[in-house]
Amino acid sequence: MPTRCQLLKAYPIHFIRKWGDARIALLLDATEIWTQTASDTNVGAILYSNYKGHDTMKRLAGCNPIGCMSDGSVPDKVYGGSIWDVMATEDTKTVLTVPYGSRVQVDKGV
Repeated sequence: MPTRCQLLKAYPIHFIRKWGDARIALLLDATEIWTQTASDTNVGAILYSNYKGHDTMKRLAGCNPIGCMSDGSVPDKVYGGSIWDVMATEDTKTVLTVPYGSRVQVDKGV
């Protein structure tokens, strides 16, 4: 992982223009991977993603603003597609790993 000094030297100017500072420490998104449709209805209820309209598995992915993948601040934990991104983020306690005074930027999903 780059040091804070290295990160600031390479920090995207677009971020500074858009948000007015260089305080974003983590870009976070939940990614969904399609799975085979479950034959068990209980499993299907956990895996079904209303957003994708199919059974999926969901995992949080994070990187810093210069593109380095998160160094363990996003645990290797996979969820069924029915879980909300907010619930997965709270469960992993990912935001607690962000340095005090920094921000997390998330994809809202449309």
